[in-house]
Amino acid sequence: MRIVHRVSLHATPEVVAELAAAGIAAGTGLQTFEIAERDPRWPRVAELVERHEAVDLVRTDFTARECEQAPALQLIPTWHHGYPMPGEDEGYLSATFDLAEYCASCGIGLR
Repeated sequence: MRIVHRVSLHATPEVVAELAAAGIAAGTGLQTFEIAERDPRWPRVAELVERHEAVDLVRTDFTARECEQAPALQLIPTWHHGYPMPGEDEGYLSATFDLAEYCASCGIGLR
C-alpha cells in the first residue's frame, strides 16, 4: 500500500525556492505534483502544503497482490462526468431518438 498526495498550489518565486529546498522542482504559477508519503521529502513538503494551504488530494495505491488477497474490493470512480448528453444537440437527438413525430419547439414526440 502506498499513500500518494497530489498537491496543487500557486507558486510565487518564494514558494518555488521553498519547494526547491525541499527537493521539488517547480516553476511559478499553478503547480501540481504527486508525492508518496514514504518519499523522504514528504515531511518537508507536508509542512509547505499546510503553511501555504495548498490543495492536497490523497489516494491510496495498492499492488496487484494486495488486491488479489483482499477479502473485498470497492470500485469508486475517480471522476463523475454526469449525464452523457451534450449541451448543444450536435446530432445527439437524431442518433438517440426517432424524430418522426418530434416537435423542435416544445420537445414533444421523441421516441
